[in-house]
Amino acid sequence: ICVAIVGLAVCHRVTLTASQFLLIRAGGKLVQELRCRACDHLHRLSLRYHDRTKVGDSLYRIAYDTQAAQSLLNGAIAPAFSGSLLLVGVVVVMFSIDAWLTVAALAVAPVFWLLIHLFGKTIEQRSSQYHRQESALVSFVTESMSSIRAIQAYSQEPMMASRFDEAAEKSLATNQKLVLAQLAFSACIGLAMAAGTAAVVWLGTQRVLAGTL
Repeated sequence: ICVAIVGLAVCHRVTLTASQFLLIRAGGKLVQELRCRACDHLHRLSLRYHDRTKVGDSLYRIAYDTQAAQSLLNGAIAPAFSGSLLLVGVVVVMFSIDAWLTVAALAVAPVFWLLIHLFGKTIEQRSSQYHRQESALVSFVTESMSSIRAIQAYSQEPMMASRFDEAAEKSLATNQKLVLAQLAFSACIGLAMAAGTAAVVWLGTQRVLAGTL
């Protein structure tokens, strides 16, 4: 048993490290492809588009927005796939032990769906607002750095610093609103999980005392 514990731990760590490396590599390749396509697309857009779009905004799209694809792959798609396989296995084992207890454990799923439905739109809107503010911040820095000679020639450094501070303040405010929505969602999920756990423990205890489990 001791040798098996060590052997399984080694196998688990090796496969986990390899899978994480491959996943990160795939995410990096995805970001690279998106960046190349986005840059090529920007070069092909009309001059009218570039006249009304700030350079910093386009830079933000290529440098930062493309990173969201890697976060989506590493933090959502891959865990959802492995989590689905784990869920199927766990439910099968649970049903083989006690069907009613399994139903009680799964009863919290509609609550999760409801919480996602309630918080999803708010988090999405606040996330969009935050990224717009970050884009505006990058645009401001890009424009100010490209005009640095004129700024220093006319001693506009204090004015530019004040404008940047205002933009940074707006970005901070939108980020805090996003974080508050995410924390509220996480808290509600945690409470729902606690209530579901308590219900399963209570039902399981009753069935043990009745001699049916």
